[in-house]
Amino acid sequence: MTAASFSGTQRQSVPNALPWIIGALLAIAAMLPRCAQAQTQPRICIMNADGTQMRTLAEMAGYTWHGSPHWSHDGKQIAFDGTQGGTELNHIFLVDAAGGEPRDIGLGSQPSFSADDKQLCFYMHEGNPDDEKPGIYVMNITGKGPQFIAPGIRPRWSGDGSRIAYVSPHDGANTIWIYSIVDAESKPIVSEEIAGLSSPPVWSRDGKQIAFLRRQPGKDLELCVVEADEKFTVTVKAKEQVASVSPCWLPGNKILFAISQGGNSPAQPRWLDPDKADAPTPIPCSVSRFWDPNWSPDMKQIAFGCEP
Repeated sequence: MTAASFSGTQRQSVPNALPWIIGALLAIAAMLPRCAQAQTQPRICIMNADGTQMRTLAEMAGYTWHGSPHWSHDGKQIAFDGTQGGTELNHIFLVDAAGGEPRDIGLGSQPSFSADDKQLCFYMHEGNPDDEKPGIYVMNITGKGPQFIAPGIRPRWSGDGSRIAYVSPHDGANTIWIYSIVDAESKPIVSEEIAGLSSPPVWSRDGKQIAFLRRQPGKDLELCVVEADEKFTVTVKAKEQVASVSPCWLPGNKILFAISQGGNSPAQPRWLDPDKADAPTPIPCSVSRFWDPNWSPDMKQIAFGCEP
């Protein structure tokens, strides 16, 4: 049929349909970027300890990174950091563990709760807009009264609230430092075996040990534990396929870390008892990327950063 053979009604229906067709195509095109973003948008998630019932806790539009979730000791809140622009612009947020809108409490990264959940220690990046000196700070959970305590990064408060472990140079190499709240002074853990430190130092529940990742020259990444006393004895707990994911010490005597599966496969969470020689126990987790796990105080849930 030629164009000349269309009836008058048919000729009118085509142009009348065009706006609808164009509108539909534009709507579909507008949805595509959002769909792609939804698949890759970093977020903070929670899942059960066995990997079931994963849910999104925080996903903030415009933020290119969500990380460092840390559970309060009463299990009611989770602190985390978000990146919008450069890391010097990082902000710390609090969100109810049961869900809700994250609350911005100010500049900073890598938050960790005090024993009474009234304060956070955190890291302030160099070049921040408030022109604060870079290093380790302590502030109220309201975001008020930040106080500088030491130069360094990656702070973690001990379970009893008496000390803060963090990373800072010593004799030309990064090592673990321990800041005493009572004495208001820091001392380094002096051990060549900590060379290659590549993660936050995380406390055991009793405060006697610190777990960390290291990568020594010519070796793969290793999960290690150091005694937090004057002996500074370091032992390797895992050295096969350890992924570059910050470890977390469970409320019980277990360490949560991750295994690299190679290629484009995501890191998979595992836990082990450092006092036993058992193989690490896998935790099923179907995400494209996984980082910064933190166990709830009741050991029933895990908060973590991820890309679904």
